[in-house]
Amino acid sequence: MTRVAYLDLWTGLSGDMMVGAILDAGWSEEEVRTAIEAVGMPEVFVTVESRRSRGLAGKGIRVEARDEPPERSFDEVRRILEGSQLEPAVRSRAVEMFRRLAEVEGRLHGVDPRRVHFHELGAIDSIADVVLAIVGLRALGVDRLHCGEVPLSRGEVTTAHGQLPVPAPATLRLLEGLPIRWLPMEGEWLTPTGALILSSLVDSYGPPPPMRLDRVGIGVGTRPSEERANIVRLLVGDLASGEGELVGWISVIEANIDDQDPRLEAEAVSRLEAAGALEVFRTDAWMKKGRRGTVLTVLCRPELEDSLGTLLLRETTTLGLRIRREFRRELERWTRPVDTPFGTVRIKWSRIAGLARPMAEFEDVRLRSCAAGVPAWLVERAALRAAEEHGPG
Repeated sequence: MTRVAYLDLWTGLSGDMMVGAILDAGWSEEEVRTAIEAVGMPEVFVTVESRRSRGLAGKGIRVEARDEPPERSFDEVRRILEGSQLEPAVRSRAVEMFRRLAEVEGRLHGVDPRRVHFHELGAIDSIADVVLAIVGLRALGVDRLHCGEVPLSRGEVTTAHGQLPVPAPATLRLLEGLPIRWLPMEGEWLTPTGALILSSLVDSYGPPPPMRLDRVGIGVGTRPSEERANIVRLLVGDLASGEGELVGWISVIEANIDDQDPRLEAEAVSRLEAAGALEVFRTDAWMKKGRRGTVLTVLCRPELEDSLGTLLLRETTTLGLRIRREFRRELERWTRPVDTPFGTVRIKWSRIAGLARPMAEFEDVRLRSCAAGVPAWLVERAALRAAEEHGPG
């Protein structure tokens, strides 16, 4: 059964609110202490707090430390994390999140990411928030994290660089490719740490997935508001039985091409697929002056929209792109290898209405049939027979 969670963003998000929601959803305080000890910073103390906002009760955390430096470089943060006793998967995920932050800060300030010094986000509370968010979601057994549109407010905030507009520049950069909405509110309700968590840990954006709701956790922020409750809600449950569907937004990139060598066009398709496109397909079309051409369509995750769009412009003769977001439902799917008399063949499984269905990876079928000198259908039949015997796994 797939375990899913949905982040219901009401005003925004901060790191302590995210961890608080996870705690309120059932994560134990003892595991928080264990995770902080594993980071290897003995002078750091995390307190779990019961909080209220506009009459709603929830949780949050407060991080305190003695003799903390005012800033850290990415290399310093990386050394702390890589030298920790955290699980390898948690450690590598945290390092990649701060690496992404360093790249964003580097773009903003025009410096090498390795030389970026974190100010607000280099403090120990941000390191603790990121690590605890990763560990906490794993502890709740969450396989996929979903989220709705990200709410943003306006105003200004005081930073190490002086007064800056809200949303903070780093926050906006981190949200590139994500769906947003504007609130009629002043002040910073979505922090850079919250944006880092959203852009790194959320798997898809859109309406809540169909689930059997198991628990709800409420994270409460410290910023007071006379207008709205400063909370985030985390809905946790199992993907509804019989659905087996994942939901989220995808980007659709289209280009008209009528003056390119078909061989080069085919090479562009191959490079787009290798760069992470979900699908690339061509549609015949009549262009201006009666010329026959192609509409090249690329489907991708929103976070790859910029890089794949640039690749499409670079590898083809098109002068412009059409880009839009579409909501997609897709079947839950996974791959399992099976042994056949002709060799190993990967089986692609999907699930719909509670039924798992197999499909043999044709490239494997082709290679095994060529090696054995037998028809491809014979290898495919053997692979499907083995898949039915062993089940989806």
